[in-house]
Amino acid sequence: MKFFIFIFLFAAKAFSIQDLELNVVDQNFSSSNKIVISADQIKKSHATNVAQLLSSQANISVSSTSFQPNSIYLRGGDSSHVLILIDGVPTYDPSTVQRTVNLGNLNLKNIKKIEIIKGSQSVVYGGQALSGVINIETFPSKIETHGELNLETGSNQNQISAGQLFSVSPQIAFSNSVLLQKTESGSPVLNSAKTYPDQLGSADASVLIKPNDLDKIILHFNYSDSKTQIATTDFATFKALDTENFASNTENFNSTLLYKKENAFQFSLAYQSTRRLFLQNAFDGGGTATDQDYRGQLLLARLDFQILNTQKNHIFAGYSHTQEAMKSLDTNILKSDIDYQNEGVFVKADSYLTDHILLEAGARHQMSQLKSLDDTYQIGFTFNKEIKIEYATGFKSPSLFQLFSSYGNINLQPEKAKSTSVSYEKKINDQIFFSITGFDSRFDNLIVIKGSPQRYENVSSTRTIGAEILTSISDQQNAVDYSLAMGYQEPTDLSTGTWLIRRPLRTASFKISKKIFDKFSLSGEFNHTGSRRDREAGGRYLTVDDFTLVNLIFDLQTSDNFSVFARFDNVTDQIYQTAFGFYTQGVSAKAGLQFSF
Repeated sequence: MKFFIFIFLFAAKAFSIQDLELNVVDQNFSSSNKIVISADQIKKSHATNVAQLLSSQANISVSSTSFQPNSIYLRGGDSSHVLILIDGVPTYDPSTVQRTVNLGNLNLKNIKKIEIIKGSQSVVYGGQALSGVINIETFPSKIETHGELNLETGSNQNQISAGQLFSVSPQIAFSNSVLLQKTESGSPVLNSAKTYPDQLGSADASVLIKPNDLDKIILHFNYSDSKTQIATTDFATFKALDTENFASNTENFNSTLLYKKENAFQFSLAYQSTRRLFLQNAFDGGGTATDQDYRGQLLLARLDFQILNTQKNHIFAGYSHTQEAMKSLDTNILKSDIDYQNEGVFVKADSYLTDHILLEAGARHQMSQLKSLDDTYQIGFTFNKEIKIEYATGFKSPSLFQLFSSYGNINLQPEKAKSTSVSYEKKINDQIFFSITGFDSRFDNLIVIKGSPQRYENVSSTRTIGAEILTSISDQQNAVDYSLAMGYQEPTDLSTGTWLIRRPLRTASFKISKKIFDKFSLSGEFNHTGSRRDREAGGRYLTVDDFTLVNLIFDLQTSDNFSVFARFDNVTDQIYQTAFGFYTQGVSAKAGLQFSF
């Protein structure tokens, strides 16, 4: 609690030099590293899903297996250390291993912006944000009637999506969208010709009310249902194994109420429900039947309010309440029906010490059923909007799955994090941007799965040091845009002196986009993932080879309302693994059209 005393003394200083000018201030730390993917970049990428879009960002590694469709590794952390926000609201399934969400079930056409905030953000968002936050925005910035229809077809996918925003008045709008997708995914088994069908349907409905320039009320509903056939894991070898009629079904329902008064407060209330089924009869399962039914429920309430907002000083505070529940019909589970409740209070203060030096400091007190758990802190300096120095701590309790599933361990200790970063960012001119960052991330009691039989255990201590470089060039004279992102890290288990699994040492992404004619553009993506340590049979470890993917995108805007595109992925026909024993192979292609009205 000592740091809270410092924050309030800091706040008292800010009150003593108030200024009447009001500014709109982002409650996130300005000293944190951020990557923003704009609506235009999302549209021009024609990516298949959010996971594919994120994997093109340096030092973000996405791996997948049949049971975990996307695991995100950022700065040495685990997938459970990256918090997914949708329109500012935490979104995950509490019955999953790492409190994650299947990014493949999100409608990419609905997304207006993605912001990736690197480094611990536990002060503002709680323990799920030990290594970063990915904020996905779906609401439009303006209330104006418009609609969109998208059709895609390709070597393994057919998709149709449609959406409309209907303005009833300058203050009220309704929006809705639907997505239907059928996919034939290739087998993750090397040289297998088998395919697995996947059907996804989702629907969104929202009401947006802006009674005046300061108030905004949003009511949002989302439903998705994914039915797929999946492969499994051969636990004798840890490689993918083809199956017959192994069905997986994931059903999600989300609802959110958001009320925001500019420069005053924001209140959000959300309810999320998920059901995941894994079904296979004994005959198709080789004598072993699978019948697993996981159900997760998440209730969130959060209040953020602004205590002070002047030209040079800002103070925010907030309270969050989270209630998780997991129920399982798996007879091998340690505890089949369990819930967990936690609360958090935080305060964050910003002050311009001079016209060129910004100091930010924040603290959070985490509780469970109002019983104290831990405090987390964050402090950052920004010099001349170019040099950033930040230090942050974090605290996260084990997930319900890690504690009580058939692999569970009720003796797991909470994970703790300490992260430091120093970065330099420079917008050299309107065409050139450059940044370089060095970081040091440490995790105590990192939770991993190990042993035979397998169960979750704490690793005593890990450390990841690394660096990232980002640069972008817009050659307006020749209508060419370039972007380069490179990352290097050393993710080390300090108890053994070995690399942490599934964290690549090197990542790189190079993108080039050329507007050939006024309405035709050609883009190329070169995404490199370095070698990684992974686990194989008998608890042994090996190195998974690096790979580089080359993707090409063609885009033709025939009119203001109509465009067509083609995208070719893995044009060099690489055979690669994102996780040991789970292969992706072959070129894939798709084409589509987009009609706006």
